[in-house]
Amino acid sequence: MLGTKWTFPLPANFFQCPPLTGDETKRYITAGETVSLREVRNSQLDGGPIQWTQHSNDKGIEIFSGVDPKAPAGVLTWCGVTEMPGTIDEVAAVFKSESTDAYRAYCRVFAKDAMDAINLYAVASATQSQPHRSINIKWLVQQSPIPAVVKHRDWCFLESCHEFEMDGVRGWVQAYKSLSLPCCPDLQATFGVVRAMHHLSGFVFTEARPGHIRVVSTWQLNVKGSVPKWIINRGIKIRCLALRDLDTRLRETRLRQIMPSLLPTHQLVPPGERSRCFLCHKRFGVFGTKFNCRSCGEVLCRKCSQRWKQADVELCLCVACSIVTVKMPTSSTSSRSRSTSGGGADETNQAVDNQPATILPILEDDSDDGNDDDQDASMAATAGDTEGLELLPDGWELQYTQGKRDHEIQYTPGRRGPRTWSRHDG
Repeated sequence: MLGTKWTFPLPANFFQCPPLTGDETKRYITAGETVSLREVRNSQLDGGPIQWTQHSNDKGIEIFSGVDPKAPAGVLTWCGVTEMPGTIDEVAAVFKSESTDAYRAYCRVFAKDAMDAINLYAVASATQSQPHRSINIKWLVQQSPIPAVVKHRDWCFLESCHEFEMDGVRGWVQAYKSLSLPCCPDLQATFGVVRAMHHLSGFVFTEARPGHIRVVSTWQLNVKGSVPKWIINRGIKIRCLALRDLDTRLRETRLRQIMPSLLPTHQLVPPGERSRCFLCHKRFGVFGTKFNCRSCGEVLCRKCSQRWKQADVELCLCVACSIVTVKMPTSSTSSRSRSTSGGGADETNQAVDNQPATILPILEDDSDDGNDDDQDASMAATAGDTEGLELLPDGWELQYTQGKRDHEIQYTPGRRGPRTWSRHDG
């Protein structure tokens, strides 16, 4: 049977996923930390492990094609880069989806071609010391742009979210890495859906100038099957350009937050009391339309007002209030002080081990030479004149040299204590 839009969503109990054991949970957490670190490193346009070449610039979103010498055959590499008003706290809240309902709501905004989405496991959630941590195992099926020619694709992957600091700049990463699970089998025989692969994809957000964030979305995919390369490239570029949806979502979130503070109609300045626009001071003509700002209450001309829609409510704000309340974040408060002041033990989400079967975190072995194994917590990497990196058991800090620049990445320590990444020779 071929999957159609009527096949999905699947029944709630379609995937029978037994609880994770404590050891399995720890292994997934370790794997999540590893892929998060790799994703941060891959997002570096200069001096990183991927050689990036600018492909285009589409209204402020730069598109790059990449060459990853460690990626296996069939993996295509692209990334999109832009800057937008926002904070790390805002994006972490918008991207948070630790349940199936929340994940489906996320897909309605950021993956509009999703036919179904399920959060199979919530492996690790936020703690007092790591307020933006989240590790989940998810499944997603995406509709083909041309179903008559190309089959639908589905993905089973580890999603890992961590806050980090690089070169003294605060950041947050959401990384995706495909894995194999017995409880989430290949659906090609049953629904005609091809299981695609995330070699390593995700989003890296860093604080740019005050009130703004820099976003790098990288996509390293192998969609499997026989699909023309130009179709795949076009689809990935569309994913990169979807960063605009994030800016829109952040604005909608800010608008929703200010809704309770908007002025009621009886507190607005009566239009008859103003003969000029409050902002540009242009005199209203005989037939000129006057608009009230629901935030400050003043009377404005059409050019100095903006219409905003939240759910089924449409409201008017002046351009000044729009910038202050909607277009720009109200706060860029860092959570670094919160993460260091908690002092509590970091919980590891321990599932009750009431199933005899063991689910092993079998991350897809998609490396050519076997050196890119995500099942261990060790990793070697080379980029330009960068020496290899090796995970040591007694710390968390990453220090390495790329070209003439020294880089540092420091994650918030977890339950197992700080771990140190250090540069070593050969």
